[in-house]
Amino acid sequence: KKKGGGGKTVSSVYLVSLGELMTTLHSCEPHFVRCLVPNTHKKPGDVEPPLIMHQLTCNGVLEGIRICMRGFPNRMLYPDFKARYAILGASEIASSGDNKTAVYALMDKIEFSRDRYRLGHTLVFFRAGALAFLEEKRDDIVIKLLRMMQGQVFKHIKAKSFEKKRDQRELIKVAQRNFRKYMALRDWGWFVIIQKTRPLIGMPNPEEELRLLEEKANATYGVYKEKLDTKAKLLEEDQIIEEDKKALLKQIESEQGNVSQYHEKQAVMTAKKAELEVELISYQDKLVKTEQKRVQATNDKKELEQETVTVKKDIGDVEMVIQ
Repeated sequence: KKKGGGGKTVSSVYLVSLGELMTTLHSCEPHFVRCLVPNTHKKPGDVEPPLIMHQLTCNGVLEGIRICMRGFPNRMLYPDFKARYAILGASEIASSGDNKTAVYALMDKIEFSRDRYRLGHTLVFFRAGALAFLEEKRDDIVIKLLRMMQGQVFKHIKAKSFEKKRDQRELIKVAQRNFRKYMALRDWGWFVIIQKTRPLIGMPNPEEELRLLEEKANATYGVYKEKLDTKAKLLEEDQIIEEDKKALLKQIESEQGNVSQYHEKQAVMTAKKAELEVELISYQDKLVKTEQKRVQATNDKKELEQETVTVKKDIGDVEMVIQ
């Protein structure tokens, strides 16, 4: 007996234990295990059917099974039922917005007896073992779809392999045919000519190229000659200007005339001389560039002449082979 409190009785202890047991049972899903005695003489492997049936009858197992078979122990919500078994008949499930009508249509399609299920307002009720039939139907369709998917994947893989081997077989035939033709024609004169002249197909005509280069060189030389003439003309004009300048200086010294007028003329002549010198430098630069172009054109002409000699030599070799 505790100080300041009542004593703990046997009934209170049992009440606390019962409360804890009920709390545990409500927080989980309990399963009951029935233990049966196979025989009365404790011999392993020996079974007495009358004894087992007597125990099942006495502990209420057979009665529970009978009640379960007469009732509808399995149940499922309409959304869960549609989501799981719509594969059995999607068009029937979508045919109506009423849950009962849609489920009846699905069950009638798969020939599922209405005695084995009932439809409520929110649930579908099934007799014991009825869901196994639906699961078998669903598993058959799922397996069929998986096999079709696997077949398509294998078809795609094998088609690639088949196409590759088929192309290889065709290419082998083409290579063999070409090799046989080569072995049959390699000593034929016309075949030798074709093999020798094939690299020349599409090449430019050397004579035509030489003619174009000659025209280009002549045109470049004409420009060069024009620049030389311009340079000589400018040099003559410069010399004339120098002579005029000297004559003017002599005239100024001799006549002692208007000095300012002579200075103005001198300035004009000097400016004109500077302009002519600038033009002379420009023409000299152009002359140098033209000379470089002429030298390049001459080198190109020589290279083409060498190529022409080589091509003529090859043509002579081919003619000798033909003969």
